[in-house]
Parts: sequence; C-alpha cells; structure tokens
Amino acid sequence: MLDRDTAQEARNHILEAIRHINQSWQLLEGRMSDATFQEMKRAAGIVIGTLDYDYLCRIFDLFPELDDVGRAPVTDSLGRTSRPEEPG
Repeated sequence: MLDRDTAQEARNHILEAIRHINQSWQLLEGRMSDATFQEMKRAAGIVIGTLDYDYLCRIFDLFPELDDVGRAPVTDSLGRTSRPEEPG
C-alpha cells in the first residue's frame, strides 16, 4: 500500500518534471517559427495536463493534504505575486 512519504516523493518528482517541461518550451520561444513553437507548446501543455489529471490527482485523492499546489503563490508576467484564496 502506498504510504504518505512515498506519495509525497512521487508528487515532488512529477512537479519537478512539469517545471522542466515548462522551462523547455520557454527556452525555445522566439528561436523558431511561431507555428512550430505553438505546436510544441501545445504538446507540452498536453503532457502537463496528463501528468496533472492522470497522475497527481490520483495521489491527491489518497492524500488530499499533499495538494498544496493550488495554494502556492503565483507570480504573473509583471512579477507581481499573489496567493489564491483558500476554498470554502
């Protein structure tokens, strides 16, 4: 049976992978045709969505307390940081 520590470690690996995928397409922006870049960005988005929905959500179903991603601070393109409101 999956224990919390293992679930947390698996979650951390997936979040790191998502961060790397996001950084990879950001490196390519402006270095190729816009059409090709948009296709690659879309592919990255599909992969990230799949990891979130098909992988992380299953961990969060078992260990809801590990779902702190939605409450993490968010920085917009102007460098402003905000924290989403707590649900309920």
